[in-house]
This record gives sequence, C-alpha cells and structure tokens, in this order.
Amino acid sequence: MATGKAYQCGQVGAANAQPNVDFAASQSANPSANSSATPQKQNVYKTAREITVLIEGDGNASGVTIAKVDRTYYVLTSKHAVKKNETYTVIAGDGKKYSVAYPQIKQLADLDLAILPFSSDRSYAIANLGNSDRVGQGDNVYVSGWPGTEQAITQRTHLVTDGRIVGLQKGDGDGYELMYGNATAPGMSGGPVLDGSGRVVGIHGRAAGNQVSGKVGINLGIPINLFLQKAPQAGLSLQKLGLKSGI
Repeated sequence: MATGKAYQCGQVGAANAQPNVDFAASQSANPSANSSATPQKQNVYKTAREITVLIEGDGNASGVTIAKVDRTYYVLTSKHAVKKNETYTVIAGDGKKYSVAYPQIKQLADLDLAILPFSSDRSYAIANLGNSDRVGQGDNVYVSGWPGTEQAITQRTHLVTDGRIVGLQKGDGDGYELMYGNATAPGMSGGPVLDGSGRVVGIHGRAAGNQVSGKVGINLGIPINLFLQKAPQAGLSLQKLGLKSGI
C-alpha cells in the first residue's frame, strides 16, 4: 500500500542556489492594463508583486512583507525554508538584497512559519491581512511566489496563480488547514495566499500527494489567523508590529 506524503514546496536544488533573477521581466509577468483581467484582479496581481519577496539560502523560497517598525521590515515565510543555521538573503521587489543572520529569525514552535527581519531606508509595500476564518470552500484565492528555474522557465520570475479553496482540514500538526487547487512550484513556499481583495489569508508551503502518484494538484497553506494566534509565543508583539486580521 502506498504511504501518504506531504511535499514541502519551498526549496529547489543546490544547483539553483544562485538563480538568475530577472526582476524586470517579472514586472511583465502580471496582467497589463490591456489584458482581459478585471480591474480587481489586476489590483490583486499588482499587490502580490509588491509584497512578495525572494529568499535565498539553503535552496530558495518566497515570503511576504507583513510589517514595518521604524527601519525594520518583517517577512513571513515557511519555517522549513529557513531551518538551517546559515545566513539568508531577502531580495525585495526592486532587486535590493538584505542579509538575515540565522539568530535573527523568529520561528514559531507549533506552525511551519518563521519571521525574517531586515532593515532598510527604502520604502516597500506592506501586506494587508485578511480574516482566514471567513475563507470557505469555493472561494477564489491567489498564490504569489518566486518559483525556481527549470527546463522551460529559464529565469527566476515572479508568478501569481489563481484557483479556489477546495477544502479545509482542522488540526494539522504544522498548521496546514487551507487546501486549494492553484498551480504551484518549488520556490513558491512561504509566499502569500491572497483573497479576492489582495489581503493575505494564508501562507503557502505544502503539496498533497503520495509515493505512487506524486503531487496530485492540491496544495496547502497555513491560515493567517493561526499565525496571529501563535505569534506571541515566538516573542512577537502584534501590537508593536501593528498586526491584526481583517474583517
């Protein structure tokens, strides 16, 4: 009998540890003003592009900028993408790189989530948080991230994929309760799951499958409300960071 397996989606092989990142090309990967996308969808794609960062380290992953205090920005990502004791690099939307030492990373004990801080005098967009308790089966969602390169996609490019919530599971040990049909790829783990208004309702990080069939097209994310509930246990002050769920 085949045994079940959850696939972590955040990291690509060591051969891609220093990807060729085309930030200019990634701008054109989102719908243009002349596309058939609705204005609301165009706004979601624009928001996703502005708040999603690339994280280099042991493989590569994505993240979302959720807060700023003075000069310090805070990036939420998957814990499994930053689990090794090494220095990581956050690459912002303008291509600027920021080093984050491993001791600076805040890891949540009960969820596959972590926070990376970096300091900058530049102005970067901050995500708005939605209310994941209001997300239900059939709702439209978007997953934003920086997938790794492969035979067809030869340059690292920011992508946003749309789909729908296909199911909800409660009580997962790592927090993966959101299930959706969006296409994802290695390197997108840690990226935001957005609702139709461009608010973050989850963090992507896992794909369903088993040893026989491999990935089966269902992906999973951690509801943002779970992060808000558990963040104080990691020494993160929601009041200081100005964080609360949307309505």
